[in-house]
Amino acid sequence: MTLKTSKNEIKGSDLTRAMLKKYEGGGVHCVISDESDEAALNWCTYVNSPAGVTLIIKEDENGIFVCKDGNKWEFAVPVDLIPLSQEKASL
Repeated sequence: MTLKTSKNEIKGSDLTRAMLKKYEGGGVHCVISDESDEAALNWCTYVNSPAGVTLIIKEDENGIFVCKDGNKWEFAVPVDLIPLSQEKASL
């Protein structure tokens, strides 16, 4: 499934694929799911935590995303990771 808001804007798993091609050899931090892009985003929003974020390192020949640890996922939506501040960590 492709999430697009305009003719030229790539989102969701398609954006991850494009990033993996552009930054070959690098990884992309993503929220992941075997259901859909929306399920990956909804789960991440529900837990309000980057705990479900994983580093996707490649896409296999079947279009499945592969994590550094070898786990495979059908959908991978790229996300930004923002460092915590002392205030946010309540310290």
